[in-house]
Amino acid sequence: YDMYGVTYHIDHMIPKEWFKMDTEKSLINNIDNLQVIDADYNLTKLHRWSDKVSNDYYQLIKDNIKEVYKDKLKQTQL
Repeated sequence: YDMYGVTYHIDHMIPKEWFKMDTEKSLINNIDNLQVIDADYNLTKLHRWSDKVSNDYYQLIKDNIKEVYKDKLKQTQL
């Protein structure tokens, strides 16, 4: 999306690649895992790190994250 000369992307705060293969798409694409961000930031981020997600969403998906990424998950402290 382009607005006033700035391009934005819809980003997965926890990258899609971090989820196990059998994870329901509704968990991966949950509104709590999506954010609108600057395209340049999104292209820098790729799937290398996670932005913070709510504790509720974290509790919902934590068992669906691949083991290699579990220590990289970030959650907000509410």
